[in-house]
Amino acid sequence: MIRLATTVSLLLRCRREDGGMTIFGLYIFLGMAILAGIGVDFSNLIAHRTHLQVAADVAAHAAIVTRQGDTEASAKLKAIELATGTMPYSRHGNTLEPVDIHFGTWNRATQVFTPVTNSKAAVLVETSNLQSKSNPVSSFLLHLVGFSRFDVRTQAVYETYERNCLREGFVAENVVDIRSNNGFYREFCIHSNGHVEMQNHNFFEEGTRVTMPDEDDLVIPGSGMRQNPGLDKALGEDEFNLDIVDDLPEIFDDFYNLNGTSEHWPSYVTNTAVRDTISSGGTYDDSDFTDGRVTWVNCSGNESLTIAKDTVLTNVAIITDCAVNFKSGVALEDSMIFTTDSSANSFKGPQGIRLGKDDSCATGGGAQLLTMGGTHFASGLQMYGGQIIGAGTIEFAAQADGFDGASIIAGDEISGTSLMNMGLCEGSGLEDHFTTTYFRLAG
Repeated sequence: MIRLATTVSLLLRCRREDGGMTIFGLYIFLGMAILAGIGVDFSNLIAHRTHLQVAADVAAHAAIVTRQGDTEASAKLKAIELATGTMPYSRHGNTLEPVDIHFGTWNRATQVFTPVTNSKAAVLVETSNLQSKSNPVSSFLLHLVGFSRFDVRTQAVYETYERNCLREGFVAENVVDIRSNNGFYREFCIHSNGHVEMQNHNFFEEGTRVTMPDEDDLVIPGSGMRQNPGLDKALGEDEFNLDIVDDLPEIFDDFYNLNGTSEHWPSYVTNTAVRDTISSGGTYDDSDFTDGRVTWVNCSGNESLTIAKDTVLTNVAIITDCAVNFKSGVALEDSMIFTTDSSANSFKGPQGIRLGKDDSCATGGGAQLLTMGGTHFASGLQMYGGQIIGAGTIEFAAQADGFDGASIIAGDEISGTSLMNMGLCEGSGLEDHFTTTYFRLAG
């Protein structure tokens, strides 16, 4: 009987449910611990990935900017320096090494990066925390279930690009003022970081652009939209820095110091070892300048440099501190004049000055005028792959012709009158135009 009672007692105890919730509670706790571990460690991974992405973005931008004027090795060192500043080695290990930085090209249509030796067009940077680099991201709680470390990688691609308006078009920091009876064709661009003003009876072919930060700032007569065909479709909003104007002192130094490796160096100047010097102002023609060389004309007092009547300058670069006067019939082909004179009329010319060769946008033949001051030309300014860049106001009178390539960039204002026709060459004949590189994240 005793044994039977004991057996019954044991059976009854086995059927009791006292403490059952403790086991269930352990399962709940374990499940919550796993979920908490996933949440904490996932947040930690996202934080690390974000940090790595910022480091990659900073490093890629530093690399592509440095690469424009320096070697690949120097660009990589600058990228690593900035990445290490963002993610110190003492805490994160080697998140970026030279082998993680690649220069090449970026195809925006296919979203594909292609490594290319000696390229300055794009860069790909990969930052990482990896077990193979002894700097993986450690888990907080998931190591309890066998996940103690994680590999994390991020990439950034920066590419260079040019503003089409700066290559061909009218671009001013303040006001672009055009009057009436003008025609703009073949995607020609007018842009102001201030505002654009115009009168009636201007024509804008489909594809042309008229932009400013706020299109409501456009100044036109009350009937302007109706009296300027195509303007409504051309009008838009945009704003960007005129870095090329800020680069003018650097460009001058490149010519004065014969920096033939500069990106600003034109193809028509072939002798980078010799600079000719003319020690005073006066009147000069093509015979006074040597093909393929830079000539420095140094003025004093109230002297000026005058280019003689009907002179055609070819394959020369002239740098000067003189105000420059052009006589009638002057033309520039594959040539440049840069003056540091800062007066309002640092370049001044009568009717019919021609910049560039009238060759229907054939390769070469362009011409460039650069000034730290302003420019004034009378009527009939002709531009065939011609470019004017000035820190001041650029002004030209009626009947300007730039149907085959014109670039005018002003650090102050552009003022053009009436009866002008402007259109793009779309790249041909503009190979030696001065431009500046902009950078953007690819994608």
